[in-house]
Amino acid sequence: MLDDITRDWAKVTAVEARNDCVFLSYLNPDGNDGDGQLIEICITQSDYAEAQQHTNDESEFIDFLLSRCRTTVDNSVNNNSANNYFTNLQNVRFVVDYSEVIRELQAAFSPKQRLFIDMDGTLARFHDEVQYLERMFEKDFFKNLKPFREACEAVSELVKSDKYEVYILSAAVDGEPPYCRAEKSVWICNNIPEIDIHHHAIFTKVGQPKASFIPGGIRSTDILLDDYTKNLLEWERDGGIGIKAKNNINCKGLYGEAWNGAVVDITTSPEQISLELDKLAQSLPGEYSQELSQDEGHSR
Repeated sequence: MLDDITRDWAKVTAVEARNDCVFLSYLNPDGNDGDGQLIEICITQSDYAEAQQHTNDESEFIDFLLSRCRTTVDNSVNNNSANNYFTNLQNVRFVVDYSEVIRELQAAFSPKQRLFIDMDGTLARFHDEVQYLERMFEKDFFKNLKPFREACEAVSELVKSDKYEVYILSAAVDGEPPYCRAEKSVWICNNIPEIDIHHHAIFTKVGQPKASFIPGGIRSTDILLDDYTKNLLEWERDGGIGIKAKNNINCKGLYGEAWNGAVVDITTSPEQISLELDKLAQSLPGEYSQELSQDEGHSR
């Protein structure tokens, strides 16, 4: 199997965890029959965190990391000698594209399971407002939305438990209103102050898959709690785990594609919501599930 993987080291990166760092090793060919330089990059936790803040783009993310601690192990190496070098590495994983490299770095530096939570319809009572689709363009609309208090308290407790890495993941309207993102940030500070809005609040664009805005992409263990079936289906197609937030609107079953995955009722007690989320996070996707129709209206 190793020979198959390492047949062309120009296309392979070795990822090795060592001494609280991650080392990326690869062959940088010079175009002469596969000969080239053997390159090693040492990435620390701070390098990784800085790259996360630098960009959402996978290619730029890797380029940023490659600009860090780059060392030339051997200036003249071919596939055979590279094969010998990589065979002797310990705790190594072999990957062939940017996404796989990023996933390995995430596993090394962010071992906690990540929980992404929608705002409108999940934490904020977006649909309770009269003519909400028209009024969402008014100043102070998002800032003054009433919370699903039980859900907000449950999220606060999950953050304080330090068991999960909790993010708010919500769409912000482009253009008008120009204050949407700022107002949502204020709302988070007022209702879930435990969330660090600078590092754990991610704002997406309306109509685009939420997974595409996660720095480095999503992991197979990443959970999205959302009241909108479309968002959940897209999330699962991108490789994550979806959990439906059952609110006071989307349980009516008026129309839309049915959601057959996991469900948490966000109108119950904070303790019950936390318990159900924790139970689902520790189980296989879909083990605790029930059918629920797609929501009424359009949440973000």
